[in-house]
Order: sequence, then structure tokens, then C-alpha cells
Amino acid sequence: MTNGGEKIGVPECDEFIAKYDACVSKKVPEAARAQYRNVLEQWRESWRKLAANPQGRATLASACKQAAQQAATLKTYGCAF
Repeated sequence: MTNGGEKIGVPECDEFIAKYDACVSKKVPEAARAQYRNVLEQWRESWRKLAANPQGRATLASACKQAAQQAATLKTYGCAF
């Protein structure tokens, strides 16, 4: 269901998505993975739409950095962003 190979085109977002996806796939218990993957897919879809617009693209780096800070709950699984 994930589009893991598709990049957003903004380094901060692509790096965050790769780290988040790796964390969820390798460290989050199977029972909790669907919830995290749904959030990841929502981010991907939203960020792709923003990246398609020059004005939206300009805000993406900070939006992705903020998402990385909010993903701190995954630190309980041993993940770092």
C-alpha cells in the first residue's frame, strides 16, 4: 500500500519519510504499525500536493522538520529523527 519509492522532492521530507518508514517497518510492533503507516501515507499525499505548487513547496522543509519533531513518540521504539 505504501509508495516507498516515490520521493517528495524536498530533502527534509524525503529523509524524514525514509527514517519514519524504516522505524515503523523494523521497530514498531506489528499490532501498532497500521496506525503509523496511515499517518505516513497522509503525509506523503499532502506533501506531494504541496510540492507540486511552488508556494506550497516553499513551506515543505519546515513542515517536514515539524513532523519529525512530532514523531518523537516513536522514540519509545528506539527510533530517532
